[in-house]
Amino acid sequence: MMMITLDLTEDFHEALKLVKKRMDALKNSIEPYGMHYFIKISLYLPSILAKVASNYLCDKMSLVFSNVPGPRTPYKIQGK
Repeated sequence: MMMITLDLTEDFHEALKLVKKRMDALKNSIEPYGMHYFIKISLYLPSILAKVASNYLCDKMSLVFSNVPGPRTPYKIQGK
């Protein structure tokens, strides 16, 4: 799992271009290695410190599934 900052856009095709640009940049970045070693180091910390560090990093995080096809029928939440 990795935190990735993505831009919100009105146009889906523009969003795809921005996501591709961000993913291409990650291929040549040290960011994935940093996340990997952060997780490894946090396993050696006392649990309270690991929780504080994790909560700090995850405060503004949203969960998104990628490469998952959408539902065949749209979800309806509160009639919408």
